[in-house]
Amino acid sequence: MKKFLKFLSAIGLVLSMAVVYIYFEVFEKDIETGDEKSVLFFIKSSDGVEDVVSNLDSLGIASKSEFGWLAELRHLSGNNIYPGRYTLKSTMTYSDLVIYLRSGQIDEITITFNNVRTLEL
Repeated sequence: MKKFLKFLSAIGLVLSMAVVYIYFEVFEKDIETGDEKSVLFFIKSSDGVEDVVSNLDSLGIASKSEFGWLAELRHLSGNNIYPGRYTLKSTMTYSDLVIYLRSGQIDEITITFNNVRTLEL
């Protein structure tokens, strides 16, 4: 009976260590912005989740395997990713990034046209 209890406690310890590892290496892992405090990231209207994850991986911001798994776990899909320009801050974690992309808080760009009554050709 003592061997069985030791076995169960060892299994519980290993499982808890795995959960802690996954939590800190996926959910709380910081995104990579290099030496910059923030990075601009663009999402086109034709981009799906796979495209966004691939672009983040190719830019070195987030790992394709870890961020892709988290995005799938958090139900990030094509219909809840909004196209536009996003400012990704160096203090963001992978979890924050998923929430930020789902929120659709894109950077607004102001465009001003001159008041012209006629167009010179």
